Amino acid sequence: MKLEYAWKDNFPLSFRGDAQEIGERIVSISEQRGGSIVPADIVEDARNQSSPLHPNFEWDDAKAAHLHRIQTARNLMGAIIVVKVNEEVITPVRAYVHVKQESAYMPVQVAMSIANIRLGIIADALREYKSWYKRYRDLEEFGDIIQAIEAEGLKLAA
Repeated sequence: MKLEYAWKDNFPLSFRGDAQEIGERIVSISEQRGGSIVPADIVEDARNQSSPLHPNFEWDDAKAAHLHRIQTARNLMGAIIVVKVNEEVITPVRAYVHVKQESAYMPVQVAMSIANIRLGIIADALREYKSWYKRYRDLEEFGDIIQAIEAEGLKLAA
């Protein structure tokens, strides 16, 4: 079976190289390992400078360590939730949201109170839903969720 690969639209990271070549390389690595693959397998292959995966990684250890710490900080902000506001217990909500227009994180309450930022967050959420819908629409386990969303008028065709 011949598969055709392309870069995903609106993906937040810019990867280098031909998507077809990289997709085929990942399949090859997977096949060499019995049909499954873990991220460490990709990193190991990418160490080879002739690998099409190589240019997508930072090989300077000091820079890579800094980038890892930045990612850890993103994960940390994503893990913090608000459970109480002015002594009132609330349904837990995330404390920070990434605001693309600002290229920064903001407290959710602040971000959602600014009209253009709120619209950007909603647009991002709809893009994420479309992506989720395309990925999982054929799985019957999600049928009830998809029907409920579509009942609210958010039917998003593939």
